[in-house]
Amino acid sequence: MSSFEPSLSTLSHEGLIALLDGDARQQCQLARLLIARLDRSVFLALRDFPRGTTYRDDIVAELLAYLYRRNAKILRDWNPERAGLRGYLDMIAGRFARRWLASQPDTAALLEEQLGPRLLLGAELEVELEYRDGLAQIETFLDAHGSPKDRVRFRALFVLGRSPAEEARDTGTTVEALHTWASRLKKRVRRALPELRELFDVTLEDRVKRVRRRKDLDDE
Repeated sequence: MSSFEPSLSTLSHEGLIALLDGDARQQCQLARLLIARLDRSVFLALRDFPRGTTYRDDIVAELLAYLYRRNAKILRDWNPERAGLRGYLDMIAGRFARRWLASQPDTAALLEEQLGPRLLLGAELEVELEYRDGLAQIETFLDAHGSPKDRVRFRALFVLGRSPAEEARDTGTTVEALHTWASRLKKRVRRALPELRELFDVTLEDRVKRVRRRKDLDDE
């Protein structure tokens, strides 16, 4: 019997499928690898929600069950050309953790606290989460196909919402250089992730305004 232990960092799509469809020992190996990665992924996803870390184990358990639904379709749908397996799991874990917190009566307030002073409820909160999901997909893409500088700049300008002037001042570059970099990045993302084209074209604030306008029309 082989003593080979698979690793998520080197596992191919074919290898993942083989473990999913393998014997009990192989399936246990995969489950252990997934649990270890998901625990780390959820921990990182909750770093912006310190009080949410209390629910880490619950989220990991439900996330694992979610990944194995429908014959593990989400795992089988992993496309190595879009992202590495660890990055793919990180993206899914971040999305799942935020939606899990938003769905629980006693934790939804945690999201509202972290997302800012405005009150985001119902459809507005969903818009915010969808926007953050899109940003997470781009971060995953950059993990696989970008440079360290791309990842740092993207997180600063788009995830953390820093202004180009602030980032230029703190990193010793120029605002013009950041604008040029951002323009090139947007072209790359639009080619690689066309489903996220609108992410750069419509700001989060405008998305929320759309929802509020629709709600106002419905209330009239």
